[in-house]
Amino acid sequence: MKLAIVTLSLALAGVTAFAQAPATATLRGRVTDPQGAAVPGAGVSLRSAATGVPREAGADGRGTFVLTDLAPGSYVVRVQAQAFAPKEYPPITLQVGQNAEVTLKLEAAALSEQVEVTQEVLTVQSLSSVV
Repeated sequence: MKLAIVTLSLALAGVTAFAQAPATATLRGRVTDPQGAAVPGAGVSLRSAATGVPREAGADGRGTFVLTDLAPGSYVVRVQAQAFAPKEYPPITLQVGQNAEVTLKLEAAALSEQVEVTQEVLTVQSLSSVV
């Protein structure tokens, strides 16, 4: 009888432990420039391919970010930072309990300058010269 109680207790403990397994995923990563240096303050946006619901995080002083409690599924990652071209990455798929790590490399933004030139139209008035 004691053996049956011990066996049942162990079986239930295993079920309880399994029930407490996380049903979410985590994405952590680092945002870098073309030389591999950190890009502090970069904005990282993660959009669920299934629901379209976005999640956002900012990179810290070391260029690292963490997005937790993500539902399993496919996500599109977009990153942007001042002086860099925004970049969208191909979808990544997260599994239950997964702790995924990514490195997001940004390229320098193309320099562009807009110059607007305006000029007033001069009106010429002709006078007749009668002597």
